[in-house]
Amino acid sequence: RVVALTQDDASPGPYRVDVLSTQWNGAPLPACAETWQSFPPVEGVPEWLSTPESALALETNDPLVILAGKLIMAGAVDAGSCPSNGLLYNGAANACGLDLARSLVKQYQNQFDNQIWNSSQHFNIPARLIKNLFRQETQFWSASHGSYGEHGIGQLSWLGADTLLLWSPEFYWGFCSDILSPSTCSIGYSGLSIENQALLRGAVLRRIDTTCTDCEQGVDWAQAQQSVPVFSQVIKANCEQVGQSVQNITRQPAGLASDYESLWRITLANYNVGSGCIGKALNQSWSDSKRLDWPTVAANLEPYCAGAINYVQQIEP
Repeated sequence: RVVALTQDDASPGPYRVDVLSTQWNGAPLPACAETWQSFPPVEGVPEWLSTPESALALETNDPLVILAGKLIMAGAVDAGSCPSNGLLYNGAANACGLDLARSLVKQYQNQFDNQIWNSSQHFNIPARLIKNLFRQETQFWSASHGSYGEHGIGQLSWLGADTLLLWSPEFYWGFCSDILSPSTCSIGYSGLSIENQALLRGAVLRRIDTTCTDCEQGVDWAQAQQSVPVFSQVIKANCEQVGQSVQNITRQPAGLASDYESLWRITLANYNVGSGCIGKALNQSWSDSKRLDWPTVAANLEPYCAGAINYVQQIEP
């Protein structure tokens, strides 16, 4: 991509040349750009798809009422002086409980910042996106269990573990031999028996599950911090899956059928509701309009999948 840095028609140039190539040896390409063959916006990525220069810049101070409620229920905050002991009927903190928990809420929502930043550097996934995803999924209470069996700070499900093992060869080859013999692993995840695939998925969920009956507050926070790189790889695996899904439908690289920001929104929706929901929406959108921008894809989500729209909105500010 060649971009003129001035708008002077009489004296065009200088120019900036952006390159997407496996042979590129310059600064790292924006996350998933090479996978999708998609250039980010000329003016640069929006803040929610950025990584700051240091982990310190990831610090937030959001009034997270669910996190505050978890801290009250775990005994980390004494809200006995508040109405209803500082809690609403759904377990979130009321205004009084949130006021008493505020300092701990700030501490807990920032305790993963170093791991998020380091992981973003290693796997080239936007640090702010990782943190926003954790905030949306659990408000950083890593022992949360979802209604569909999701685990950990990023609420990884059985199907999410399958996506990770299938679409992240780097993770699979480093993980499988810890559970199965090298000779068994050598055929690849898709070649394993149903029983061995299930064994690996269960092992992945155990690795990121931080519930601990013997730990303070019932959470193994050290294990939670160690799980951050796993979730970074889950996000990257979803990026790979979306790229291939778009290519299968359109018979062209994802970046020619959609734009960079839309592909990230589709990836987040894929993380949230799964490839079945997203595959149907992609197929319908391409069949109807030959367009795969996010508004078009979102409009074609089935009603039981449409919760992904709000999910994406909550992750991008």
